Amino acid sequence: MTRLTKLFSLVRISTLGTKLAVALSLPVAIISIFIFLFFPAYQRKQLTEWEMQESENTARVDANALSFALRSNDIKTIQEILRGIENYDEINYLIVVDTLGNELGEYYKDNKRLPDSAKLRDDNYISEDNSNYHCVAQINYEGINIGKLYLGHTLQEVDKEVAENMMIIMIISISILILGALASYALSSILTRPLRKITETAKHISEGDLSRRVSISTKDEIGNLANSFNPMVNNLESANGELKLLNTELELRIEKRIADLLQEIASHKRTEEALRESEERYMVMTKNTGQIVYDFNIRTGEISRTGAIEEITGYTDDEYNQVTIGRWKDLLHKDDIPQAVSLLEKAIRNGTNFFAKYRLKRKDGKYIYIEDNGTCLKDRHGTAYRMLGTMKDVTERVEAEEALRESEKSLNDAQRLAHIGSWSWIVETDEVRWSKELYEITGENPQLFSPTYAGLAFLYTKESWETLRQAVERAISKGMPYEIELDMVRPDGEIRYTNTRGEAIKDESGRVVRLYGTVQDITEHKLAEKEKSQLEAQLHQTQKMEAIGTLAGGIAHDFNNILTAIIGYTEFARDSSHGDSDTLNDLDEVMKAANRAKNLVQQILTFSHRDEISLQPIDIRPVVKEALKLLRATLPTTISFQQHINTNGESILADPTQIHQILMNLCTNAYHAMQETGGNLAIELKVIEVDANFVAAHQDLKEGKHLQLTVSDTGHGMDQATMERIFEPFFTTKKAGQGTGMGLSTVHGIVKKHGGIITVYSEPQKGATFSVYFPVISRETETNDQPPEPTSYGNERILLVDDEEQVVELGKRMLGKLGYQATATTSSMDAMETFRTNPDDFDLIITNITMPKMTGLTLAKEAMNIRPDIPIIFMTGFSELITSKQAEQLGIAGYISKPLNLTDFSRTLRRVLDQYKQKDAAVSIH
Repeated sequence: MTRLTKLFSLVRISTLGTKLAVALSLPVAIISIFIFLFFPAYQRKQLTEWEMQESENTARVDANALSFALRSNDIKTIQEILRGIENYDEINYLIVVDTLGNELGEYYKDNKRLPDSAKLRDDNYISEDNSNYHCVAQINYEGINIGKLYLGHTLQEVDKEVAENMMIIMIISISILILGALASYALSSILTRPLRKITETAKHISEGDLSRRVSISTKDEIGNLANSFNPMVNNLESANGELKLLNTELELRIEKRIADLLQEIASHKRTEEALRESEERYMVMTKNTGQIVYDFNIRTGEISRTGAIEEITGYTDDEYNQVTIGRWKDLLHKDDIPQAVSLLEKAIRNGTNFFAKYRLKRKDGKYIYIEDNGTCLKDRHGTAYRMLGTMKDVTERVEAEEALRESEKSLNDAQRLAHIGSWSWIVETDEVRWSKELYEITGENPQLFSPTYAGLAFLYTKESWETLRQAVERAISKGMPYEIELDMVRPDGEIRYTNTRGEAIKDESGRVVRLYGTVQDITEHKLAEKEKSQLEAQLHQTQKMEAIGTLAGGIAHDFNNILTAIIGYTEFARDSSHGDSDTLNDLDEVMKAANRAKNLVQQILTFSHRDEISLQPIDIRPVVKEALKLLRATLPTTISFQQHINTNGESILADPTQIHQILMNLCTNAYHAMQETGGNLAIELKVIEVDANFVAAHQDLKEGKHLQLTVSDTGHGMDQATMERIFEPFFTTKKAGQGTGMGLSTVHGIVKKHGGIITVYSEPQKGATFSVYFPVISRETETNDQPPEPTSYGNERILLVDDEEQVVELGKRMLGKLGYQATATTSSMDAMETFRTNPDDFDLIITNITMPKMTGLTLAKEAMNIRPDIPIIFMTGFSELITSKQAEQLGIAGYISKPLNLTDFSRTLRRVLDQYKQKDAAVSIH
């Protein structure tokens, strides 16, 4: 009931009749709204479920009717049964299919076929627009499934029926609402008529007509209200008469009292005028002092103020005199509140004077500095009861002091940031003054060191002190300023580079009495210039190496294409030699030469850092012997050569080409050390046991067996300083143009990648010994020697593309020999168009990477966009575009490096094709 009353008040319903009408109509309206909101969905759901059930029943009945005709494959009977459905308006289509998915009969209402994009589903579902229900029924004959019946049933009649029902409900609800409103209005008119009479009588009484009475004869609650109303009016009329008599008597008393007050006011005005004149004179006097004078009543908390209030605070006198002690605290800066309040409380507690400096917020929000002085007045008990004081604006003074401090701080900061210290020297008294930063630059402790001119000799190197002394003498004798660079020696022995300036000050007679100046620490600048020069030299060397690398890459690419033809056609020639031993021997020599050329290309790439490291278990004895064989042919006769290989086939994880480069670089370095005088070069390979003591000195190693490769020479040797830098990139002791400084740096990097270390021992004129340590791997981790896999064959369809015609012809011939169906072209654009036209005609794509117009990388990406499951193999002599690891990350199935040989080529093809067949099989299973 209370909520209903609140509702009436919110919508401003004032009459009982209206309230009654609303109270009766509101439930009907709420019920109607509830029906409109929830009934359509409920009825639609019920009707839809009924229609779905009817559809499924119809589908099952029709499936039974079609079973015999479908079993007999009687298409005509099937079609006649389907045409018999034409009289059912609710059915949109019927489709009969056999177990193979072949359509044997169909019916479409009004010949409206399903769109081509629609696919028949084997489950029952409602279309996305809720207009059709699609169901499927299995057609069985004697318990065996022989086909399916797909039925489409319209649901549009459901919405029509729901709409018609809602229209009927709406008409009934509106009719009930109108009839209820009319009935409630008539009832309210009958019930409220007596109340209107009471209201009208009460209105006249409120206007002063107390003679009015209510005449209602009903016996209900309203009649009782009317009978109680009339006696109340009688009492009111009687009391009103008595009140008029009292008012008359009161008016007479008030007139007499007003006359007495007027006389008192006149006397007070004269007194107040004299007091005001006195206060004005006092205020003028205090304002002229530029201060605020205050009187603080400690017991009552009242504060009166006068003086330059508005000038200092921005508030008018009246506004600021409303500021209580609590408000005064709020106007203080938050950082000053604790101290100012504490001092005030202490002064009041002890009855002592009050002095504080604090920041006070003006009316405009700006803070000013106030100096507050107060004196306490005490009663006979010694208790402070009053404080008289002044407030003075000292902002300008404080800001000037702060500006001075900031200026000094800025100067000190500037000196610190610029590493500049200042000094002055009074010549006659030898008084020397240093700034704080100058103590920092020199490293001297200001508490322990008192600078003098003579004492400066201990702060500089001998040469720098002599330079400074001469400059000071010229300044004293001739007044000449100076700027010189000096080497300063700090107490810890560190050398700092400084720029020192000095100027002379003369007296009236022209005599130099004082020198002053600065000392700037320019060590970082000097070191930066030195580093810049080194970096420029390194950049020059790097650019040279990049040029060599680019040249090496180009040579490798073209040379590998040539070797592909040599190796490939040599293999074909061997196969067609018909067992002629002389021919086979000749071809074997050609193959050996081609393989040596292949290794030479790999060494060129390794030198230019363009190769990829592949670590594998190997016995490095053959690699060492091959390198030494090459060295014997290149070293001059002035250098004797010794080798000691004492291993039993222990293996390490290594890249053979990288091991070859290590040995070549170390031996080349040894040759350069003995180039002018000749000498002895010794190479030794042996197995050693690394113990805990050795590991403690070389923490990158672990205890256990290691291969030790040692290269010793009897050349000019090195000092300790040189040995500490020999592994730095671009560091070289050779003359310009005789070396890059990258040989030993490259060796160091390769050894680190192999998990080993390199050590060096040398003395000037006593030669040098480099020792490389590689960890030996256990037998379990070595790769078991397996007999070479035989050549693999196949019959798949392969698209081959390379811009070199020789490579294309050779590759096509190899593929044909291996049984594959090859489509080959020298144009990547033509290859792409061929694949785009018939993507399913190929099982594999083999493409070169670096090609004109379209690279192999672009071709691969576009091919995988067209057909994601197509396997692709990259074939390259050398490419900077992509490495084998990057190719694998992009989804490339294989990576073949030129030159090609038939056996390796066939294995890679077979491995890639078999892997993709396994993937396809796995996808089909799932």
